[in-house]
Amino acid sequence: MASKFEKLLIKLGKPTWAQHLRHAQHIHGPQKTKIDPEWAKDIIKMDTHLREIGQREIYLHEEIKALTSLDHGPLSTEQRAQLAKWEMELEDLARKYWHLEREFYRREASVPPGPLQRAYATWRSNPEWYLLGYLRDDCAGRGGCCGRSCGCCERERDTEKRIRLGHCTIECGCCRRARGFDLNHEDRVRYQKLFDCDLKENEALWDSLKLAYVFGIMML
Repeated sequence: MASKFEKLLIKLGKPTWAQHLRHAQHIHGPQKTKIDPEWAKDIIKMDTHLREIGQREIYLHEEIKALTSLDHGPLSTEQRAQLAKWEMELEDLARKYWHLEREFYRREASVPPGPLQRAYATWRSNPEWYLLGYLRDDCAGRGGCCGRSCGCCERERDTEKRIRLGHCTIECGCCRRARGFDLNHEDRVRYQKLFDCDLKENEALWDSLKLAYVFGIMML
């Protein structure tokens, strides 16, 4: 019966209302299970990690191109060593991405049936789902390109990877150049702790992210 109301709302041009209805069913319906919150968290974390790897690869390719296109004669010993280091990292990143992409597929395919599954399939069928206002604000708040006028998040990233569209991560090269410094280990650990999904004080943040990622709606 509920799915009939959803279809009616969509037919009436109210897809967002249909998503709100699915969310209400998910929260209050008998099909809600313990794994639902973990599923959404896993999807968000894997999606973010895939973008991190892709954006790191883009940055490294840009640095390699800049280094090898220098019209200063042969590369120095230090430059050749740096080039070899970057190329090794690129190979390692490609392997990590391949494995994570398989894990992401498996986790996506295990979406709990019911309103959550219908909501996720509907929202991800929109190619511009990630440009939801809340997700743009979240990107800007984390120091991403949505807080600047470069427009990086509005166009495909320069990569052959599956996830070419999406918001910035700590590996975004444009953000690195705007920031003016590389993140060291301490910076990265501090950043990860700041947005840790398991922290009680981040519960509201992650609830909002789950609504945006899975349902395409914002807190009322």
